[in-house]
Amino acid sequence: MTFSRVLWTGMRPHLARHLAIVAATWMGLGVFLLLRPAPGTSLLADGLLFLTLATLMYQTYVVAVMLGMLFSVRTELRRKAAHVLGGSVLLLAARLTAGNGVVLALCVLLLGWLVATRTLPSLKMYRKLSVDRRDGSESLGDLWFPIGLGAVTVLFGAQSATWLAAALVLTLADSAAAVIGTRFPGAVYRVTGGSKSLGGSCTCWIIAGASIALAGWMTDSAWSWAACAGLAAIVTGLEAISPRGLDNLSLPLGTAVAVYWIGSVPVMAWVVAGLAVLLSLTALAVCQKSVREEIHADKSGLQTK
Repeated sequence: MTFSRVLWTGMRPHLARHLAIVAATWMGLGVFLLLRPAPGTSLLADGLLFLTLATLMYQTYVVAVMLGMLFSVRTELRRKAAHVLGGSVLLLAARLTAGNGVVLALCVLLLGWLVATRTLPSLKMYRKLSVDRRDGSESLGDLWFPIGLGAVTVLFGAQSATWLAAALVLTLADSAAAVIGTRFPGAVYRVTGGSKSLGGSCTCWIIAGASIALAGWMTDSAWSWAACAGLAAIVTGLEAISPRGLDNLSLPLGTAVAVYWIGSVPVMAWVVAGLAVLLSLTALAVCQKSVREEIHADKSGLQTK
């Protein structure tokens, strides 16, 4: 990463202002939590919480983008930083409220903002400079993010272990898989038009398993590590076969459905299914790598002749 002094000269006052707003928002949130009534008992309190979290979501997003540009952070890392920030605010909202209203309102607000950055000329340029892929490829992944979590909220409720597991997997596992997968890809394979890496899939499996186990621990649900690992492998397989961007919808919904049934299915069934998925992905990656190497060797031989 290289620090840009030229950008720093122009961004310094704007960055200082946004950092001050973030700090003030956190302090305001602390005071609000000390003084507010019990969660869900006051519409006004939920409204103030929504405004506070919406401000926090936007300001931290702007700060993350600015820092990414200042330090020449890779675009993929900037995109996933925004991914983690949005998911973290939704997770915070779910833990601070007793109903679904604030979480759903934030999902709708986030979806509206993302649509605006795709349609309004001034915001389109801002988006292009900050988080769009450099190769020019586009997907609807960012739009599927609030839609996916919003759908899980409606179906299972934001205070359920099911929602918490789905939100943690989407926020943490998907982001870690993309970042690690591009940095340490290992064997690369293709399933439904998009390329996946064995390194990214292994990362997704590990973080997804830890996320599901954490959701169970936080909600006092008795899920064994073996069941969490098997379920995480199935979720990893779902992520691997999802076209680019659609994993932001398939991951939360798939995780929620699987977690909803986690206690009804024997642990050994989750383990066997998980092992089958992991072995299948590994075999697919190794076989495709061997085929590519053979093709490359044949082309090299023809050029030599």
